[in-house]
Amino acid sequence: MTAHARRTCGGIFHYIGTNATAAGGALTESEFEGFLRKVFRYGSSTRYLFCAPVVLSVISLWAQGKLQTFPKDKTSLTVGPCIKNLTKSMEVHYMDNIEERLSEKDLGWLAGILDGEGSFGIYNYGRKGIVVRLEIPNTDKNLVLEALRISSKIIDHPIALKTRMPKSQFEIKNKKRQYSFQLSNMKLVYALLFVIKNYLKSYKKQLASLICEYAELRKQRAYKSSLTQREQDILSQIGRIRNDYMSDCMVAEDIV
Repeated sequence: MTAHARRTCGGIFHYIGTNATAAGGALTESEFEGFLRKVFRYGSSTRYLFCAPVVLSVISLWAQGKLQTFPKDKTSLTVGPCIKNLTKSMEVHYMDNIEERLSEKDLGWLAGILDGEGSFGIYNYGRKGIVVRLEIPNTDKNLVLEALRISSKIIDHPIALKTRMPKSQFEIKNKKRQYSFQLSNMKLVYALLFVIKNYLKSYKKQLASLICEYAELRKQRAYKSSLTQREQDILSQIGRIRNDYMSDCMVAEDIV
């Protein structure tokens, strides 16, 4: 027995040997940004920071000079820092790291396939609700597999390859089997389009931007069933874009 407690565990500092960031004094915002790039380099886009109260105080101080005040009514005023931009910054770092793992060639190629062969949009199925869906179908299995590989890396989620057996007489005669992959989850479609949209060249670039805006608005409102006026306007605008494209296709066929 000894007069003092004996501890055999070295604690967390004993085990941390890599990926350590030393502030070297006062923690600056730029140093923290560099730390985030390491944290979000691989894996999920969500991370939890466990830190001392003094670190949280420093992060809160970064909001000084950037505060906005919003009166709830004529007699009251709510004041205080809201660190929403920090979360946005983390999401951007995650997207930056995706582009580090995938080459410009990969992203440009996938955008070309989406422009030419893919389809995506927001579809209203009445009682079944509104569905955000993206699909890439083709009879070339290798093409679909490559698109699936790149897409899986972007969204950090496995995607299943679907196969449709030939049904019509033409398909049976020519042995045309169709391969595809489909995303019907709004969060996954958003994650993919957020990265690819700036590489698109056709009308689908505007369509992708609208879908991303819609997904962001829905997330901010915790996916409530009712739609805001802006969300309804986005759905209407997406419908007009698709109708205009179909009309242009019909005119082109008439000319040919």
